[in-house]
Amino acid sequence: MDIKIIGTSKSNEAVKKDEFDIFGGRIAGLGAGKGSLEAVFAEDISKTQRRIKQVKSALRSDVFEHNVITISLVGIPKILAMMLAAEKQCSVSGMSFADVEENLTGKEKVLYQKWVDIFKNRIAKSLSGTASTITAPRMESIARYYSEYLLSVFTKTNVILSCNYKSFNYLIAAFERFLLEENKGEIETRLVPFVEEIETKLREMPYYDVDLVKLSRVSGASLFANGRKSEEYFGDVYSVSYKASLMALAESQSYRNVSYSFNYEDVEYYIPEIIAGSSFAELWISDLKELEKNIPQATIVDVIEVGVFDDFVLKYETRKSDKPIEMESIVDNVFKKYEYALRMKIHPRAEELIKYNKTNSDNQ
Repeated sequence: MDIKIIGTSKSNEAVKKDEFDIFGGRIAGLGAGKGSLEAVFAEDISKTQRRIKQVKSALRSDVFEHNVITISLVGIPKILAMMLAAEKQCSVSGMSFADVEENLTGKEKVLYQKWVDIFKNRIAKSLSGTASTITAPRMESIARYYSEYLLSVFTKTNVILSCNYKSFNYLIAAFERFLLEENKGEIETRLVPFVEEIETKLREMPYYDVDLVKLSRVSGASLFANGRKSEEYFGDVYSVSYKASLMALAESQSYRNVSYSFNYEDVEYYIPEIIAGSSFAELWISDLKELEKNIPQATIVDVIEVGVFDDFVLKYETRKSDKPIEMESIVDNVFKKYEYALRMKIHPRAEELIKYNKTNSDNQ
């Protein structure tokens, strides 16, 4: 067995697009049995270039997945970052709001600070008379986390996007088809100028390849279900629908192997459990309605989640967070459905989920 590195990505350095094409053309030569690694990489460049044209005309693109492009995007709406994260073979890091208060204005800023104070008081009250303790910075962090539900899903954020050469061009194709779609919902309609801008900027980058864009079979942006419904199913693969806030959906996207899309119809808002059932719940909804045109992150959408058994188990095992998040409750509810469904059909992997269920019961 001979194992060696034949290529890497280097930070702060932009490789020429021709090098990506040539690397893919040579990989295609290996797949076609044109010789050893050394022979293919040493072949005359004209031979490689002919093969590049042949590969693209034959509707093959997998050989162009080996080189990675990393892009910094500063000041993009969070919903656009979520749109990027929904595309497969793309990795997105970031999506948190840096210096959030400095970037807020008007009513949104006033209500954000108001609720930071309310949540700090509620947290302190919930711990009063108990043995639990919490530091002031920790209390502040949790209060600010809850208050971010008020912020618009169009609030600006900074992200790092990495995708391979093929996916970079498929992303352009997805944006192109998104812009051509008719009957867009409110969120998609407001996204149009931002998508137009990012699509234009990506096309201006040296890695844009018209042939790879044409090869793409993507139907549009993966994040938006466009009214599509999904049948609930649990087995070796699964598909489930549930309601979640846009904030919880963004957090769920950290599980990269699971696919998420959503429909947005009726206006409804998530109420954090720390104020649920109290007089503050009505005030919370009232304040969110004042920000309704901003589309707050507390806005509830209909999520469609699709994945495979092992990826769901990983998601379940790592669902705990240092903050009391909505997503944990959603994962627990899906787990109960999954475990019950497998048990009822006597599925060969039902015992694995039953084991988790028993462990949870023993720990309560």
